[in-house]
Amino acid sequence: MTSASPEFQKNFMDAQVHRIEVDKWCQGELQHSDPGEDFIIDWVYTNAKLFRDEWQKSLCQTCVYHRDCGYLALSECDNYIKMEWN
Repeated sequence: MTSASPEFQKNFMDAQVHRIEVDKWCQGELQHSDPGEDFIIDWVYTNAKLFRDEWQKSLCQTCVYHRDCGYLALSECDNYIKMEWN
């Protein structure tokens, strides 16, 4: 991923942050409170590599809808439309 364009890297980071936010919200609902900053640090240590691997295999990285659902890192999607890179 080091050779990826800045735009490509930004799309990945946006999707990963979105995934963290969704996972944090879900955990908060389960425990009926905000899981706090420790949740984010733990998420990075336990899930970042898995998410990166999923992202690299996903259609989301080249889809025009990556901002809407890229955090799901899907390998199949009925709504996929390939993004045109500048």
